[in-house]
Order: sequence, then C-alpha cells, then structure tokens
Amino acid sequence: MPLNVGDVVRVKPSVSKPAYGWGSVTHNSVGIVIRVDSDGDLKVDWPNSPGWNGKSSEMELVTANTTQAIQVPQHQHILKFHRRERGYNCDVCRRSFSAGDHSYYCSTCDFDACISCSSKYFTQPPTVASSQPPVGLSRLVESLKKEGAITSPAVIQAFLSVDRKKYCVGASDDEAYADRPYRSMQRNAVHLSAPSIYTRCVEHLDLQPGLSFLNVGSGTGYLSAVVATLIGPNAINHGIELRTSNVELSRTLAAERGLSSIVFHNRSIRAVDPKASMKFDRIYVGAAANAEERTLVAQLLKIGGLCVGPYDNASGGQQMLKLERYGTEGEIQKVAEKSAADKAAAEKAAAEKAAAEKAAAEKAAAEKRTRDLFEAAKAGNNDELKRLIDLGGDVLWKNPNDSGMTALHYAAFGGHLACVETLLLAKVRLVDNLTPDEATALHSAACGGHVNCIEALLRANVRLDATKTDGDTALHRAACLNKPDAVTRLLAAGAGTAIRNKAGQTALDVARKEGHISVIALLEAAEKANPISSIGMQFQDFYPEVVISYASGRRLWQDCDGAGPGMYYAAGILKILHERGVRCFSGLHVPPGTDWEVFMLRLNSRRAQAKVLIVVLTAALFDSKPCLKELNAAIKKGIPVLPIRFEDKLPGHKDQWARFTDEESELMIYRVQEHLSKVNSIPHPGTVLTVPDSMNTVVGLIDKHLGIERTYISQGMAGNHDRDDSYEA
Repeated sequence: MPLNVGDVVRVKPSVSKPAYGWGSVTHNSVGIVIRVDSDGDLKVDWPNSPGWNGKSSEMELVTANTTQAIQVPQHQHILKFHRRERGYNCDVCRRSFSAGDHSYYCSTCDFDACISCSSKYFTQPPTVASSQPPVGLSRLVESLKKEGAITSPAVIQAFLSVDRKKYCVGASDDEAYADRPYRSMQRNAVHLSAPSIYTRCVEHLDLQPGLSFLNVGSGTGYLSAVVATLIGPNAINHGIELRTSNVELSRTLAAERGLSSIVFHNRSIRAVDPKASMKFDRIYVGAAANAEERTLVAQLLKIGGLCVGPYDNASGGQQMLKLERYGTEGEIQKVAEKSAADKAAAEKAAAEKAAAEKAAAEKAAAEKRTRDLFEAAKAGNNDELKRLIDLGGDVLWKNPNDSGMTALHYAAFGGHLACVETLLLAKVRLVDNLTPDEATALHSAACGGHVNCIEALLRANVRLDATKTDGDTALHRAACLNKPDAVTRLLAAGAGTAIRNKAGQTALDVARKEGHISVIALLEAAEKANPISSIGMQFQDFYPEVVISYASGRRLWQDCDGAGPGMYYAAGILKILHERGVRCFSGLHVPPGTDWEVFMLRLNSRRAQAKVLIVVLTAALFDSKPCLKELNAAIKKGIPVLPIRFEDKLPGHKDQWARFTDEESELMIYRVQEHLSKVNSIPHPGTVLTVPDSMNTVVGLIDKHLGIERTYISQGMAGNHDRDDSYEA
C-alpha cells in the first residue's frame, strides 16, 4: 500500500538497518510522513528526529487498530494513536495541528499528548474564537511596545490573546484599553493594575511552558489567563483572592476560555501554611506586601523560583521588587535593577549560545556530508556523489586517515571515471589539488592503471610531469606498479622519460629494478624514438638547479623553421647533461607564446633557486633582451654563471645589445658586461657536443657548484684554466 503525506508510520520490525541509517530513530519510534518522492524516498518527522530520510519500502502504517502500543519514556504511559475531532496547539513544541490530525492517547490516564513532542500540555482551541484582538487592545499593546514596557514576542502575543475589557467589569473601551489602573465603582470592587505594570512583571517572571504559577490577589483572573497562554493551560496555575465575588467571576471567565484547570482560592495569603503547601516556580503579588508577607511568599517559592510584586520599604513607601529564592531565606533584588541593558545582555548571551549550538550542528552536518562524499567517490557511487556536492560537501577535503587523499584522488585510483568527471566539474582547478606528499590525481590514476581516468585528467590540464616529494612522476608510479597501458598513455601525452626522482632514478630505472619487462620495452622504445625526449616535460613543474640561457627566435619541435644554432647547441647540452644525471632546464621547455617572465621564475622563484646558469655564447645571445634579463637576474641573485663559447666571432662590447637604449637596459648591460669580463668561458667552439672530455669538464664545473663528486673518463681539456674560482660569479 503506497504511503502518503500525513500518514503515521514506523520502521518495519524486519528492517535491521534503514538505508540512510537509524539516527535517533528506533523500531518503537512513530512519526508522520511529510514528503514522498517518486523514487521511493520519503521524509518523516519523528518526535526526536524531524526531517529524517528513509525508504517507503522500510515503513509500515500505524493505525488506530495497531495492537502494539508505543512506549513514551517521557511519561511512562502506554500511548496509542487516534485522530482528533478538534485541532490543538502544542504549548511545548509550538506546533499547530488541525482537526483530523493524530495525537497520542493514553486510555489508562485518559489524556491526549502531542504527536510531535509527546507532551500532554497543549491547548484546545476554543469552539468560537475571534481571529483578531479588539482594536483598542491592539492599540494598547502597540503603545506598550513603543514605551518598552513589553518586548518579547511571546509576552506580546499573550497580552493580545486576552481581552482586558472582559475582566474590567463595567469598563468602557477608553477605561479598559488605557495604560492606567481600573477600579470599578460597583459593589464588587473590581481592581486591575495598569497594563504596563502587568507586562513588566510578566517579562521579569520569565514564564516558560510547564512552570507552576501562583497569583496572589488574583482579582477577576485577568493575569492568570494571560499567564496560562505562556505556561500552558494544563500547567499548575493557582490564584488567591479575598473577595468572594471576584473569585466567582474569575472562575466563570476562565471556564469561558476553556481554562478550567486554573484553580482560584477564596482566602488570604496569611491563611496559607507554607509547610503544607506545594512550592511554585513563579509567584506574582498583586497588592503591597509587608516584611512578614514577603517572608511567607518566599517560603512558597521553589529553590531558584522567582516572585515579582510591590513590597513595603523602610521609608513607608512601596517599591516593585523581584525576589529570587536561593535557599531557605531567599534573596531580594529590585526589578529596576534588572535594567534593559541587563536583559539585552542576557538575550544576547542566549542568542550567541543558540548561534554557537547551531553553528556546531551545522559544522557536524557539513563534516558528515564531506566524509560521505569521500566515501561515495571511493566506492564509485556517482549519483550519491552529485547529491552530496549539491548539498555543499567539500570536494577539497583531504582525509587524514587516507594519506591526505582527496575524493578525486580516490576516484582516479579506483578507476571511477564518472566520479572523476563529476569532481572535475565541481571545482575550478580541482585537478591541481595535492596530497601532503604532493601527489596529484594523475599519480593515483597511474597507480591504478586506469587509462580512462588518465585521459580525463589530461583533458583537465593536469600537470603531466608533476613530482611528489620523493621526486616520482606519474610515469614513475606506473612503471613501478607495472601498468603498461598507463605508461603508454603517459608517453603519448609527452611525459618526460629522463626525469629522475630523489633516488636518482628515471622511470626506466624503476621498471628495470622491479623487473617489469613490458614496461621496460615501452620506455626503451620511447627513448630510441626520441633521443631528446628528456626535455619534453611541462616547464611549470620543473625547478632544477641548472638553467641554460641561449638565443634563438624559434623553439625546437614546435616551429623550428629558420631556427638559430643556439637552440640546437642548448638541446645538445640538455641531452648530454641528462644522460649524465644532471637535471637542467632551458627555454626549450617553454611552450610557444609563454610570457618570458614565467621562464624567469626559474631564476627568481621563491620555491627553488637555480645554482648554476649555463650561458650559450653565440652572436644571437648579444642581440636578445630575454637573455640579457636572464643574465642580469642570475648576477643579482648571486647565481654562478658558466659561459660556453660555440662561435669564434662574437660582437665586441660596444655592439653587445646595442639596440636596447632605454635606461633600464643600459643598467643591465653594464652589470652583465662587467660580470662576464670577470669569468672565463670554455673556449672550445664547435667541439663541446662532440668531444667527451669537453662535456666532462662542463659537468665537473657544474658539480663543483652543486657539491657533487663524480668519477669522469678524463679531467681537464685543452684551453681549460687551472683557477677553479675563475668560473664563479
């Protein structure tokens, strides 16, 4: 049988665990369906868990004929459901229910209880009730608000709900709705204090649902009726009044409002025995009380209870006091001392506490959504992943219990392509998010060997040759874990094969160490097909210690028609240095159209600073402003400069960078020329790339600056200088 909104349900006994978890719900919980979705999901309001998510298939209807009664711990009564002929307003949870809605019913105790909070304190709406208060009453309350005599919304509503005129016997509208005392001239001697006195006292009494109340000098029961709307019609509410006529009238007026639970006593407060009487949470004294009567009232208060009323003072006058009982004697405070500022401070503190509790609850809910999002990505549940992202789950969260991996890392590792694509769409540049050891999602996809995820990440411009803290690229990880398909795809994307990790190993070295034959074959074939593939890496990820400066208007492999010789010299140096395990960088790594200032970060970066700048001395170098800037930056940073001369004919000082005449360029030219005149180049034009001893010398000089010791085939070369410091800046 399909469920509908408004149905009363509970979890079937056969369900061991609901699809979305128990929360605070149990098999004994009974709630109301507030939403039913087409996919079988529903929302249920339980007494202690509103807005709970579940499945229709897990629920069963609870009807008036249900044989199993529901145990309600708050009251220890056996309650069943029944539909009410009349609606009700709960004074505890403040919810309103219409005729035909359910409530609990206890046949043993013969009372109804609210279906939302299980409280038996709720108001029966009167059979005939005016929807709007009288105009005069509304104006009176509005004027009291402006004067500050009434502030809290609950108290405002309470005074609007009780027509003062009915309790001012014989009064006109002007008399009943004015902020002044009313005294009847008739025989029954009805007397009511000014409305502002009542409102201020009620504000200070801090009345809450379920509190007990005593009205000393209750008169016609006006204030008792107002208080009933705040503490609930079934809460303990007593009044003491000397005049019999007033007691009879107050009982009649209370019955007309359906407040038969209010008890009015025709006696004096002096006749009450504090030892035999119950104790009250709140007491209002309507007539002036002397010291003896004040002590009596204090004995009728519960510990922590409050009393407000006029009391005689030492000078023979009266003053409004607020009495709070701390112990057997009680302590007295003047109402005036509880200033508006004190109340505002208390309200602010309460608001801050509520806000803090709300923020804590929201934070806990957000953290749960994020953890659930992580688990959905890990399990490949794309629908749940989308739902949690829409709810605000944090896709950037790094799980400390999973090596700081994000949802994207785990989706890529598991090969969950749909989840990878969903996450990439959820956040701009999410693909750049790193784990604590600086692994990208591409590392994870490579470890899992999932080509489809690798392709999705490459389309999102993942950094192809990004290195972890141990120096491994994605190609290293795929080679180590024997993922030939992943290796093939990474090589096709241009992954650098000569990048070495912190252990000095290339991806091929790693594959050989692990003995992965198919991966070894792929990497060896890649090196044979492109002997200079070592510089095919993405320059953004490469911060080596050696930088090469050369001059040519073109880039190798991109648009090399008419390229100058300096480019080929630099490419040859890169190849030889990489073969010898020296990590270096040059403009050959920079894609066409890149702002040259980005390349300059290799010399100016805070992330890592080069230790050697190799300068390829050609005629074109002395006509290149970028090369001038590179040399200037290195000199200013104190980076050693190592010039290698490839051409015999180089321009003289006057012709070097002669076409750059601005003041900034002239300053750079002066600094660079002065520095170059102090260092010696390797004067072996045209042979550096062909004579092994020549490059051994170059590598030896580089190693000197890097603090590395190597064994070479030959040390020294023709034309080399004996002074080691001649190559330093």
